[in-house]
Amino acid sequence: WRNGLFADPEAVKPKRRAVVDSIIGRVREDLNVTFLDLPLECLSEEKLERLFQTSVIMSKEMMGEDGYYGVDAMKERFQRNVDQKKYCSVKIDAILADESWKEFLKMADLT
Repeated sequence: WRNGLFADPEAVKPKRRAVVDSIIGRVREDLNVTFLDLPLECLSEEKLERLFQTSVIMSKEMMGEDGYYGVDAMKERFQRNVDQKKYCSVKIDAILADESWKEFLKMADLT
């Protein structure tokens, strides 16, 4: 909205699903890539470590020491998620700096 890609942001709200579907279609069909191929912004190592430590604490609180899977198993699963970029999101500023995306968003029938 800030970049003026939509003349009337309020008009787009009811069509949020259509906007999402349109973007998914562009990524998967037009560009023939996955979202992981787009510029990504991931959590820092510090934030990942805090997230993991919080997960360990919550697991112990919710399941108790006996029902807890153990730090090593949790760390392995957590690292797999990190490797699969599950703690990343599309870098919106990079997308909006791309002229083809600007044109797509301007031309999309979103209102």
